[in-house]
Amino acid sequence: MKCNNCGVEIPYGSRICPTCGAPQTQQPTTGYEQSYGQHVSMKDAGTGLKVLSFLFPIIGIILWAVKRTNAPVAAKSYLKWGLYGIAATIIVNFLYLIF
Repeated sequence: MKCNNCGVEIPYGSRICPTCGAPQTQQPTTGYEQSYGQHVSMKDAGTGLKVLSFLFPIIGIILWAVKRTNAPVAAKSYLKWGLYGIAATIIVNFLYLIF
């Protein structure tokens, strides 16, 4: 991370430059953004895709695999709802066998 005022390299997440004392207004970038120049989304998954992941768990698992680096929060939701769908299927099938 570089100082907005003097351009000297400053420690990651610094709010004030140790060289010139200027306040830093920019948000520090994540390591992923520094390495690849891409943004990592922290938004949660939409309701429609959660329902789809529940009804068709394989879709939830595929969405998790595709989104886990760029949108880790949403990817976790897809996987979680996919696993809920698998558990619900197992429970319904078990109850069907019993009755």
